Amino acid sequence: MAFECQRVTRVSKDLTNSVEDSLLSQIESELNNLNFEIEATKSTLESKQLPCNDVLSNLHRSTITDLPPALISEILNCLDPKELGIVSCVSPILHRLASDHHAWKEFYCERWGLPIASAPLGAGFSDDKSWKELFVEREFRSKTFLGRYSIDVLYGHTEAVLTVFVLASAKLLFTSGYDSIVRMWHLEDGLSIASSKPLGCTIRAVAADKKLLVAGGTDGFIHCWRAVEVLPHLFDISGSEKQNTQFRLWEHEGPITSLALDLTRIYSGSWDMTVRVWDRALLKCLKVLRHSDWVYGLAPHDTTVASTSGSDVYIWDTNSGCLLTVVNGAHVGNTKSLARSHTGDFLFTGGEDGAIHMYEIINDCTEANVLLVATWIPHTGPVNSLAFEFPWLVSAAGDGKLSLIDVRKLLRSGRHTSGKRVSRCNLLSVDIGADRIVCGGEEGIVRIWNFSQAFEIERRARALRGIRLENRMRRRKLQTEMSSKGGRTDQCSVAAKKNPMNGNRRSVWHNKRGMRNNVTSFNVLGDSSVDCGENTLFYPILHHNLSLIPCYNGSDSTLLPHLLAKKKGLPYPPPFYSQNGSINGLLSGLNYGSAQATIMNPSSQSHQSLNQQLRQVFETFQLLQLELGEGSAKDIIESSVFYLSFGKDDYLDLFLQSSSGVMGKYSGLEFASILVDQMVNVMRDLYDANVRRIICMGILPLGCTPRIVWEWRNSTAGDDEGKGCVAEVNELILQYNTMLEERIINLNSELPNAHIIFCDIYQGIMQMMNNPQYYGFEDPKTACCGLGLYGAMIGCLSVEMACERDSDYIWWDLYNPTKAVNALLADSAWSGQPLFDICRPISVRALVFTTPSYSD
Repeated sequence: MAFECQRVTRVSKDLTNSVEDSLLSQIESELNNLNFEIEATKSTLESKQLPCNDVLSNLHRSTITDLPPALISEILNCLDPKELGIVSCVSPILHRLASDHHAWKEFYCERWGLPIASAPLGAGFSDDKSWKELFVEREFRSKTFLGRYSIDVLYGHTEAVLTVFVLASAKLLFTSGYDSIVRMWHLEDGLSIASSKPLGCTIRAVAADKKLLVAGGTDGFIHCWRAVEVLPHLFDISGSEKQNTQFRLWEHEGPITSLALDLTRIYSGSWDMTVRVWDRALLKCLKVLRHSDWVYGLAPHDTTVASTSGSDVYIWDTNSGCLLTVVNGAHVGNTKSLARSHTGDFLFTGGEDGAIHMYEIINDCTEANVLLVATWIPHTGPVNSLAFEFPWLVSAAGDGKLSLIDVRKLLRSGRHTSGKRVSRCNLLSVDIGADRIVCGGEEGIVRIWNFSQAFEIERRARALRGIRLENRMRRRKLQTEMSSKGGRTDQCSVAAKKNPMNGNRRSVWHNKRGMRNNVTSFNVLGDSSVDCGENTLFYPILHHNLSLIPCYNGSDSTLLPHLLAKKKGLPYPPPFYSQNGSINGLLSGLNYGSAQATIMNPSSQSHQSLNQQLRQVFETFQLLQLELGEGSAKDIIESSVFYLSFGKDDYLDLFLQSSSGVMGKYSGLEFASILVDQMVNVMRDLYDANVRRIICMGILPLGCTPRIVWEWRNSTAGDDEGKGCVAEVNELILQYNTMLEERIINLNSELPNAHIIFCDIYQGIMQMMNNPQYYGFEDPKTACCGLGLYGAMIGCLSVEMACERDSDYIWWDLYNPTKAVNALLADSAWSGQPLFDICRPISVRALVFTTPSYSD
């Protein structure tokens, strides 16, 4: 996530004072009760005329554990969960009393309600667990939202998704919107279960429990489905079971915007400026609560319901229909969204001003007092939806961002507000539950942030860190032993001798021409253009129907970055997975590349996408810092060059594959924008980690590759100047390359001391395609290693399939160029000849001999 800390946070001092006064009064009351108990005991003993020693031994208790268990239990009532947990560690007696204390049930229920056995309460859930165990388990599980996540994208709606509802106890997700269809999904695997028939109008609200599903339409009706016990997914929304489970409630005179359920009632809010309370059994309207403006949201609890109307917030008594209180002008503009804690004590509102308010509701019999507790502004657009599951409040807004807020830390005047940029579209609905956050918006896509594996990922990461720490301690022990024997000094000193920049960060190497080469390490990230399979654990599986050997003899030495490394006077970096734990193996750089890697990270077998390779880079940086210290590690990173080559497989595996559905969802320009945004984010991340020199490669002309030409051979799209290239595909690549170069120009202007160059291999290869004989090529269309027309029907499965002279060919296999092409590209990227000016704004040679302005 691209998390952001928000600056605008205010916490009410009145709440803090009221909490402290309340706690002090409770303690004083318990002390008075304790004194009364002791006096009563003393009076009883005197009346019985017991011996003096017995009286004293009973009056002067030595510890709190000598008090009656009932009295200790009353004292423990004053503690919060953390304090109660600490007390349970003091002694065996207190452990028993504190662990079995009834307060744990209250703590659990006031946060999450009664546990449901079918809900995913965690591994090993059973009825035998104590309330303390259930509380600790659920509290621990709530931390999953701090961990790593995966994103599932659900397609099915044809228009904007206006409402999402998570029924965690049944592992179901309900969505609807402008297309008037209610869809039911499996929450865990994201598969579509069923969809209703079109209901005839826009659906703006959905709510459900295990007995009833309701949807509110703009025509003023509430469409309801009763649960069918024999169905594994509760509701027959498609009507396939031929059972009479559907009915409608009519009374609203305007669009229904919000719905909620409790055990006995249905609550509905509408733009007819009313909230209606319905009896679930009688299906009759019991109360009509009239407002002064459109109703946007409602949140019932017990005998009250909170609602938002215009810019105001209302609190109603649902039994009498009386207005308990109103907060006028809660937001600048309309108050668009509402959420409430499980106990009903706290209320959260979101407005068109991008702000979120937190209120405390203090109820008595005749009125309710509403106290503003906190205000923060995580959004720049209207807050369209709020959802709360203790302790997390999640919001979705028109700025295309989700914000996740820990309200506990907010109450302690801390800041823990994080924002996730989802897209540029307007987000309209959000819900949270069962380790997942779900949102929908104008683009008609439902996204699920899945945090269920966060703990397992963190466990593996900690285990890996433990192994690294153990290895580091062993190395230090060995260094100490060697030093005591007069042997080699510290390994870092040895590394410094082999790498002259470690003692003096402005020290230099000299190449054959006597010029200063300021590069000490070369790091490579990319796809098959940088890796022939040596750095991909599952490469044969991934390419079982394509090429197993994307370069000559399966050697990286034929690839463009390898040839550039030679020109820099550096050894080619070894694969990331070939490390043996030696720090010296990291100092000259690593190849993190992986054949078939993508910029995007879809649910596929590709295990090393751009972001995954970036995580490996940061792991390497951390290891350098641990071994060499932050200063030396910073010097190494600043004097390195990073080579990025991505994008080809995003088009091959996603955009150009009809089965992926991406082409139907995005235009070529939109898809290019998504890819470029992610590339720019990675370059920013590298810059923030002190990387100052980056070579970013464009995508080669995919429309000229043998496989694309073979697949499009019957297409009427035409070709580029009769050279057999598919113009339609090349136009897509040109959009990406042009956009990427423009963003790189902006980055160089924006980031101090950044030197980022764009290498346009598209134009370089097109020059060879247009004049193959001039550059020494005989066949510009056919793959050297492959079978069938253009050598593209079957990829390169063995080197024995290859042609005799690969230097006569532009293409090695289905999508990759030959070594001869890479050699020409390397020469041109280095010096600007013979292919003029393919790297801009400066050549790779100029980049290498640039002396960066190091930060202090």
